[in-house]
Amino acid sequence: MKIKKSKKKVLTEKQIQNQIMKFLSEHGFSADVITIGTYGRRGMSDIVACAPDGTYIAIEVKREGKKATRIQEEWLAEKRKHNAVSFVACSVNDVKDGLSKWIIIND
Repeated sequence: MKIKKSKKKVLTEKQIQNQIMKFLSEHGFSADVITIGTYGRRGMSDIVACAPDGTYIAIEVKREGKKATRIQEEWLAEKRKHNAVSFVACSVNDVKDGLSKWIIIND
């Protein structure tokens, strides 16, 4: 008898973005998903948000196992130079971890 291995469902970047946006909204953040176009620039994070206390937040969303590009990392680092909270996230838990260093979130 052959035993089937259960495959872990890998979420798409869009699905992860949606989960993060829901989490941010539920916790009083104003957030937008940014796409490169007229108003974006190369390397810009996928999500920009404003915390209830006014803190600027930039989140680069990646699928599990993927990494930000050099230009994306540079963009995030530039924001940190100006006291913004910026990081890469592959899940809502990554967002909680990233925010917990600067912002108190009540679950």
